[in-house]
Amino acid sequence: PCGKVSSLSQWDSHQSSNIRSKFEGLDCRAEECPWQALLRNSDSKGFCSGVIIKENFVLTTAQCAGKYPDFQVAVGKRLTSYETGEQNLYVKHVHVHPLFMEGKPENDLAVIELKEKIIFKKSVVAACLPERDFAETLLMSGEHLGVITGWKDASEFDGNLRLNHLSYSKLPSCVERHSGRVSAFLYQTTIYSTSLQCSVLNLILIISVANKVTNKMSCTLQSPKADCFFGPGSPVLTLYREVFFLTGVVSQSQGVECSNGYVFQKVSRFIPWLRNVM
Repeated sequence: PCGKVSSLSQWDSHQSSNIRSKFEGLDCRAEECPWQALLRNSDSKGFCSGVIIKENFVLTTAQCAGKYPDFQVAVGKRLTSYETGEQNLYVKHVHVHPLFMEGKPENDLAVIELKEKIIFKKSVVAACLPERDFAETLLMSGEHLGVITGWKDASEFDGNLRLNHLSYSKLPSCVERHSGRVSAFLYQTTIYSTSLQCSVLNLILIISVANKVTNKMSCTLQSPKADCFFGPGSPVLTLYREVFFLTGVVSQSQGVECSNGYVFQKVSRFIPWLRNVM
């Protein structure tokens, strides 16, 4: 079944130690982050993260999927280097969200369709896709911690697969931190009628400094020891009743400071599209 890890007691222990360390982050142990996927270019170098959502589908960002014309997907991994038991899969087709536009922050998602099916086992499991209401009223309400997993975001992915526990942020504060404080401006214009009489109309316009976060996106709260470790394509999940549900995919817009919390695409807003593609 989706969203299941082999040892929840291990997860509980990890969460407790991570909280004690003020969220420094931890290495994923064996079978602990089984939904993780690594995107590799033709030189076998990792460049982005992804998340397994079905036996032949992996979700990542549109920007990640567009980096190279030819790439592979590896699953069952904790290191970016070769590991015994890893699965390397060829790409059949990349389904970029139809409303994604280069340079725009929203709809930054792509589904990678694989030529072969992933073989599921304890170390390789799909994350569960939640329904919208369930995700937004419960999983991302702030009552539960979010979990983010991935490799270090650098010119080349390297090192151990890691995880961290982060708190979800409400959208208004997320927008304020990443797009600048929302401001109100008085706009004055002159309206002419057919009788040649004119009147002045005052309009209050609410705008943000920059459109970096929209209602299809959200973010996590600032971490006390934020290190901007996780890069685009890293999945954000919530553990609820022994099941890990996918709530987001990290998608840092240009100019967004990850030290203010990670910005992610809200998977709940894309469920109809995902189900149609799959």
